[in-house]
Amino acid sequence: MGRFEVEGAWRVTASPQDVWDVVSDLERWREWWPAIRETEEIESGGVDGTGRRVRLGFNSPIPGRGLHLDAEVTDAEPPRRLAIASARGGLEGSGELVITVEGDGTTRVDYRWDVRTRAWLWALDPVLRDATSAAGHDTMRDAGDRLAELAGGEPLRHDVAPSS
Repeated sequence: MGRFEVEGAWRVTASPQDVWDVVSDLERWREWWPAIRETEEIESGGVDGTGRRVRLGFNSPIPGRGLHLDAEVTDAEPPRRLAIASARGGLEGSGELVITVEGDGTTRVDYRWDVRTRAWLWALDPVLRDATSAAGHDTMRDAGDRLAELAGGEPLRHDVAPSS
């Protein structure tokens, strides 16, 4: 399987609670993450969001063939940490968002995604790897900007690490 690791950090002026309110609502991810074209709730989950499942549809490098995954909240520590896993769809793996307050009072959101492609996508590994490099960096920066705005703040510096 092709494996992609993406990690980085967004810095915003919005409060941790306001950021949490946006990132913990998986159905709203399409509003701030440009790579996601559609969302559909599958299961509502518990009070803290644990067990919630949402199908995320991604833009695809294959014309007419969208990629999707069923994201499930596996752990939630409001308003600090959201862990997600996927075992269904064209992509499988896990991700984590960790929200902290910086010394200057701004909010930092560290993200880490470890995703593998399903067998039918192996032939696309070079295409997907290229799409997650430069274009992926731009997408993640745009996501940080949109997240800041939806949380009622301003985007600051974003650290987007190369994917591997």
